[in-house]
Amino acid sequence: PNQSVETIQDTTMLVFGEAGYKANRTADGRMVFEIEGSRGDQILFGGLGGAQYNGAITVRVTAEIVDLIGQDAHRLQCTAYIVNHAGDGVFEDKQRLANFRRGPYQKLLDEVAGKLK
Repeated sequence: PNQSVETIQDTTMLVFGEAGYKANRTADGRMVFEIEGSRGDQILFGGLGGAQYNGAITVRVTAEIVDLIGQDAHRLQCTAYIVNHAGDGVFEDKQRLANFRRGPYQKLLDEVAGKLK
């Protein structure tokens, strides 16, 4: 509550940046964070060949700030994806991560909330 959208964006960009994510803002106000997938992600989503040869698995987190109407507050929410061949206009393929894998991203959101208090 009582935080501007800009302050929430700046703090979110800082927290994700400190965690090693490359950060970008889109024209519609969303934030996009990317980091190379872990070795486990490479094997699980790219197969052994993907992990060993091209390392093309990226974790992409899209975040947006939602205005909670009538409450003078905002909600920061995000969705995480595993992206094969990120940035490749032809071969890029993304899969939304299941909710049970949201732990690391929830920790980052909690850190943002802590810095804003």
